[in-house]
Amino acid sequence: MVTVSLVIPIWRDTEALARLLQQLRVLAWPLPETIVVDGEHCAANEQLCAVHQARYLVSSRGRGWQMNAAAKVTSADWLWFAHADAVLLPEAMDNLQRVAASTATGGYFRFRFQPPRRYWHGWLEFAIALRCRSGIAYGDQALFVQREVFQQIGGFAEQALFEEVALVKTLRRRGRLRCAGDGVLISTRRWDRDGWIGRTINNRLLATAYLLGFPAEVLARWYVRHVDGKS
Repeated sequence: MVTVSLVIPIWRDTEALARLLQQLRVLAWPLPETIVVDGEHCAANEQLCAVHQARYLVSSRGRGWQMNAAAKVTSADWLWFAHADAVLLPEAMDNLQRVAASTATGGYFRFRFQPPRRYWHGWLEFAIALRCRSGIAYGDQALFVQREVFQQIGGFAEQALFEEVALVKTLRRRGRLRCAGDGVLISTRRWDRDGWIGRTINNRLLATAYLLGFPAEVLARWYVRHVDGKS
């Protein structure tokens, strides 16, 4: 069994972090460490980590910067990255270990929404599963990667958006990226807010613009102004 460090990048996510750390306590997985990386210091988050025996770090804001900072302070065999609003399923660790025991050097979990289920959830889950077979699996699918390979590749891109794209593409080109099956449930908050059609269109427009060469920082500003600013 390989050792796994769970990395959770946060920014003003105290409520979500509390739920996730409580999940981990109930699941009682054999994690050598859980590393929470905050985009700004927050006493409440630091106290939560102390209570739940998680390591608390502060770095420059931005998931790429935050997750790279965590990767530098662990010696675990594998790095596992989860968003604070994720729900981790009991089978996640076993499924991760199964992939780690194969020839894969990285993986991700099947895209599944948190309940309650709506009629369109299954459609989107199916479409995203097709995309992931040959395209990009994104960070909300709880990516995991062998630490040494992560270091060789150079980690996540330190940019405002799409920090995981280059990493996932490199792993896929090497033929070493695999789906681990079920393991994480993804928050529906933004999908419910924007509507499933609106959210899907926004996501595809951003991804297409990025692949066409638009700078991540420009796209991030547009996203904050026109999409996430609705929060």
